[in-house]
Formats: sequence, C-alpha cells, structure tokens
Amino acid sequence: MNHEYCIACKKDRLKVLKKYSQAHLVQCNSCGLVFSQKIPSNQELKDYYKVYAYNDNVYSDITKQRYLELLQTFEKYRKTNKILDVGCGNGFFLEIAKKQGWEVYGTEFSEKAIEILNKKGINSKTGSLKVNNYAEGMFDIITSFEVLEHIYNPIEELNKFNYLLRNNGLLYATTPNFNSLSRKLLNEKWNIITYPEHLTYYSCKSINKILVNSSFLKLHVKTTGFSISRLQISINQKSKKNIAKDNDLQKKSKDELIRYKMNKKGLFNLIIKAINYFLNIFKLGDTIKIYYIKHNFNYNEKNFNNRR
Repeated sequence: MNHEYCIACKKDRLKVLKKYSQAHLVQCNSCGLVFSQKIPSNQELKDYYKVYAYNDNVYSDITKQRYLELLQTFEKYRKTNKILDVGCGNGFFLEIAKKQGWEVYGTEFSEKAIEILNKKGINSKTGSLKVNNYAEGMFDIITSFEVLEHIYNPIEELNKFNYLLRNNGLLYATTPNFNSLSRKLLNEKWNIITYPEHLTYYSCKSINKILVNSSFLKLHVKTTGFSISRLQISINQKSKKNIAKDNDLQKKSKDELIRYKMNKKGLFNLIIKAINYFLNIFKLGDTIKIYYIKHNFNYNEKNFNNRR
C-alpha cells in the first residue's frame, strides 16, 4: 500500500527520489517533506521491532549530564509535574527525570523495552501513543527522542501531542536532519535511510511547517552534531538489513567514547562547539532539535486513529 498524497500537506505533487529507491522515498514538491511512499503493514512493523536491539548500558556520564541540562530548561514549565516520553526506549531519560522529582510516563513499541521499563518502575504503555490512556492537558512536557522519523502519520501524532499537553506546555523532540552534511556527503549510503525503521525525513523548514500547521508555536530550532562513527558505518556497510539491530548501538557507543575523550580536553571542547555553531548556522547538523509550545488547539476525535 502506498501514499498517494503528501502525509503533511495532502498535496499530490510527489517526486520519486531515485537515489533512495531502496527506502521508497519521495519528496513533496509543495512542502518539501521527504517520506517513504510505501506504507508498512502492522505485521511488518511488529516483526521488525520484535528483533530491535535495546541495550541498557549504552549511555555515558556525559549523556546523563546532557539530560540533566535539558531537564533544567524544563523547570519553568513545571506545573502538573508530569512528563511523557514518547518512544522512551530503555527509559534512561525518564529515570533521570524521576530523580529530579518529575512524575514520568513513557510509551514504547518494543515489548522487550517494556520489560526493561517495568523493572525500572516506569509507568509505560506498549505500542503507539493512544490519547485515551491519558487525560487531556495532562502533561507539562512531552519529549520524543529520535522517534518522529519512525512514523508515517506525523500530523496525527502531533495532534496527539497537542491534545495531551496543557496550555503552553512544551514539546521537545529530536530527529535526523535530511539536509545534514552527513546525508549530503553519503547520499543513499547514509545509514539513517532504512525501511521500515525510518519512514519520514525532516529538514528544519519542513518540520516547522508541520508543527505550525498542527497548532504549535516555535520557540527554538537548531541542528547539532556530525557523527564520525555514523560516517564510518555508512561507508563500510555491505548491507543495510541489520542496521537497526546493532549499528545504531555501535554508533552510540563509539560516539560516547569520542565525546568522553574530547570532553577531557578543553581545546577539543572548543573545537566541537565551533563545529556545532557552524553546523547550526547553516542547518547542516546531523540532528534537528525542536522546542515548541502548545498554541490554540481544538480537539477533534477524527485526528486520532492510534496507528503508528
């Protein structure tokens, strides 16, 4: 089954991206969004995520510090004291948030991840985000780390986020940047491009259009990072079939080591900051980071069909 119209603006001006045919990618000539024209079946997704790898020992002290810094920026939004992490993985971020006094909730597609979350005592739900599991306006904060690229119905997902956030609540999300320097260098070898793991690919412009049209108000958008290990994996890989199982974890582990070594040396720290500054100015970083607030949203049940 294929999309006949753009999943964001609903226009039929779709251009096939021949270089990325292995991932069935098209680009909307109207709004610029890139996405998989092929729609995976529910069984296809279940089979894929059944073997998806989760490692409870990936994150370093540096990542913990970054999460603490992020949580500090959330403090001014703390009213209901509730935070929801959509696609929370093994729950490391929510663990840290819980220690900071937040009442934490998470969703995750993988049953293996849910087992990990249950052991940690994190209130979690299996599968895609369902609004009837929560109350309207329940959350101060909704986070979504590297999740938006996994879904083929971003408008429906963002409408759910908006419904569940209180008035002026904050949405923080990260997603790969299709306009990144890495993608421009690697093209079809960029290891982010995998089907059915990744279905939608954003630029700063295209994600802003979707968010504004979903009644979010922009506070801040930036791009950061250039992954050396991702570059190595993308160049050296012979097959993309097993990327979701181990390459992403390898990338994280290697990048954590690089970050640790550079963090120990002040000069390298300055170099990294300079690189990130350049990447952000020209919107070429590997990752898009968005900060948007809920703004004038009217709930409509037909916006939500609880599909991934």
